[in-house]
Amino acid sequence: MTRSTTQVLAGILFVCLGACSADKITDNSKLVRLAVIPPSVTIKPSAQQLFVAGGITSAGDTGVVTNPTWSASAGTITTGGLYTAPAALGTYYVRVTAGALMDSGKVIVDTDSTVLVRIVVFPHSATMAPSTSTDFAALGITTLGDTTIVTNATWSASAGTVTSAGHYTAPASVGIYYVRAHSGTFTDSAMVTVDSAGPAPYFADNFDSYSVGTTLNGQGSNGFTWAGGAGSSGGAAAISADISHSGTQSLKLTYVGVDTGQDDWEEQYFVLKPAGQGLKEVWMEWYVYFPSNYAYRSKESPNNNKLGYLWAETYSVSSDLNSGLEYEGPADGDSVHAHITLRSAPNGTDITNGDAGSYHYGIFDPMTVAGSWHRLRYHVRAATPNGSGGYSENGTFQVWFDDSLIVQSKPTYVIYTTISPANNLWRNGYLMGWANAGYTNNTSFYIDDFKVWDVNPGW
Repeated sequence: MTRSTTQVLAGILFVCLGACSADKITDNSKLVRLAVIPPSVTIKPSAQQLFVAGGITSAGDTGVVTNPTWSASAGTITTGGLYTAPAALGTYYVRVTAGALMDSGKVIVDTDSTVLVRIVVFPHSATMAPSTSTDFAALGITTLGDTTIVTNATWSASAGTVTSAGHYTAPASVGIYYVRAHSGTFTDSAMVTVDSAGPAPYFADNFDSYSVGTTLNGQGSNGFTWAGGAGSSGGAAAISADISHSGTQSLKLTYVGVDTGQDDWEEQYFVLKPAGQGLKEVWMEWYVYFPSNYAYRSKESPNNNKLGYLWAETYSVSSDLNSGLEYEGPADGDSVHAHITLRSAPNGTDITNGDAGSYHYGIFDPMTVAGSWHRLRYHVRAATPNGSGGYSENGTFQVWFDDSLIVQSKPTYVIYTTISPANNLWRNGYLMGWANAGYTNNTSFYIDDFKVWDVNPGW
């Protein structure tokens, strides 16, 4: 593992440790990546620094490795990762091993380089159920730009309780609260949204009830039906035991590698409601696993890759009700960073910065999403007829990536069909879709924990 890869992994894991309530990895045989967290620090002579062994398993889970072996080129380190620097100035290394994997972190011992210039609470926001618990951490930024864990921060909370180690327990009442860390003259806070469990989805599927290799066509409940899958070269989506977000199985969609300038597509179709019925408003949630070899090929035209699509009766962006979730490279085509684009009728309008008020680069950067699961939430509402042959300005859409709201439409945006007001209902859809930028190598995405609501789940 190269240093750059280790640093990226460490950053992903450190944020996840707070957001995921410090999940633990106890079986070293399942590890595929290991990282010292933080990867580089600068501390004073004889000072202490806590290191953590972060890992990624073959299933894509991240967490703290509970039984690693620690060693140091100078100074001492305990079995729990607490390092004590030597008295002599210099550059030293802390090493961690777990199974067949190894990583090392750099320690610079200097007399005045650990002066903090800022502290940051991670995660910076969290959503919790009443009376549940999660962990926060305080990161310190030094004068040299190094990142260190602040072990002596003073913690406080506007409601609920928080320990001296940053372990927070939410109050019994719903609401928005704050957890604060204080060190010296520096303070930072994280917002906590405490909300009770929302209504159950009218359809949910974790794909564990099917045999491996099953293609989804005709299964479903409560009016929702899986309607088959297709692809230009990778075949239909099918149930797989390769990897899962929960349970033991997921839905696998493979894009076959193609030459530059060529495209590929993989789609899993579904029907939200039977013929003659539909939903005025839809909330969908699903988890997507971006494989470790995921690489966005931006130098294509067009270069949009889809993650999902909804429409009314016919698949036509010029006349029917449509809304698609896509991502593209920036205009210069030189970066792997991406943004969200939503398409809605009429006339295949692209919803970008001017329409939605949201435009985010870096969301699908392979350096931050490859080899990990990410949650997508998608909320869309069709405009209602105004009684005068037109539509009210009350259509909307929202997209969340993990816990971040990344797309928010204008409050007056109209999403409607040109066919008839009676057809202004969401009825059909698919997951994934065209990769118009294509993939150089075979690239398999996995979907798990798919849910659909016809009432507000309380996001």
